[in-house]
Amino acid sequence: MTKNKSMKNHLHQLCILLTLISLASLSHAQVIKVAVASNFLSTANILKPLFEADMAKKDIYGNKVSGQSHTLQIISGSTGQLSHQILSGAPFDVFLSANKTHARMVKEQLNISDDQFFKYAQGSLVLVTSKPLSTLPNIKSSLKQVLGTERPAQTISQELKANIIKQVLTSANKVAIANAKTAPYGRATEELLSHLNLTDLIKNKTVKGQNIAQTYQFFISGSADAAFVAHSHWLQANKNKRYSAQGSINIPINLHSPIEQWGLVVNNTPASRAFQNFLMQPHIQTILKKNGYGTDH
Repeated sequence: MTKNKSMKNHLHQLCILLTLISLASLSHAQVIKVAVASNFLSTANILKPLFEADMAKKDIYGNKVSGQSHTLQIISGSTGQLSHQILSGAPFDVFLSANKTHARMVKEQLNISDDQFFKYAQGSLVLVTSKPLSTLPNIKSSLKQVLGTERPAQTISQELKANIIKQVLTSANKVAIANAKTAPYGRATEELLSHLNLTDLIKNKTVKGQNIAQTYQFFISGSADAAFVAHSHWLQANKNKRYSAQGSINIPINLHSPIEQWGLVVNNTPASRAFQNFLMQPHIQTILKKNGYGTDH
C-alpha cells in the first residue's frame, strides 16, 4: 500500500510539473505586432498563416517544436507614416519598411542593435495602363525606329521601354503615382521620370496616393488610366483575376535607386526574433520571389 501510495504521489507531482511546463510555454506565446509597408501587405498576409503554423509545429511526441505558438498582427500603412508612429511610441514589435532610409532612421533614433536591422526583399516598379499597348498612336513607327538600329540588345530593350513609357504617359488622361515624401515607391517613380525627362509631361495630370496601395486603388477605380505601382500589387491582381490592366511595362531597376526593403526588430523579444529568422528562410525567400520581390542579399 505504501509503495502504491508513493507511486501515486510521484505521478501526481509529475502531472503538476507537466502542467506548469505547459503553462510556462503558453505564457511565452506572443502576439507579434508587425508594421508593414503597404506594398508588402498582400505578401505579409500570405506569410502570416505559414509563420503561425511553423510556430505551432509538433514533434512525433506531440510536443511543440518551437515551444511557443506566436501569432502575427499586421498593421499596414505608408513607410513614412509607420516610422513616425514608431518614433511616437506606437507598440510595434517589428517594422517591415519599403526602404532602407526609414528603417535606419528608426534604428538610429531608438539606438537599436545592428543585428536587428535586416534586408528582407527588393521591390520593383510596373507601369500599368487601361489601354492595350498596341493601340498607342505611334507604337508601330517607334518600334521600327528603335529596332532598325544595330546596337546591343539590352540597349534596344531599354530604349523600347523608355519609348513605350513616354507614349503611355502622353496618351493617359490621369497618371497615378505614390507620394515621394511618404512612399519609397513614389520616390523611385520620381527618379524614373526625371531620368527619362518625363516629369513635365505629366505634371498637370498626376494624382498622388499617400502609399503605393492607394495609388493602385486610384487605377482600379478608374480615377487614373495609368499608374506606377509595385510589381507585387500587379502580380497579386493577376493571380486573383481582378482589376487586370490592358497593358503593363516592367520598369528596369537601373532607371531609379534600388527599392531595398529593410526590416527592423523594434522590440527585441524571442518572438520578434523568431519572425525575423522566419523571413530569412530559403523557402520563404522563394515565396517572396513568386510575389514580385528580388531577394538577393
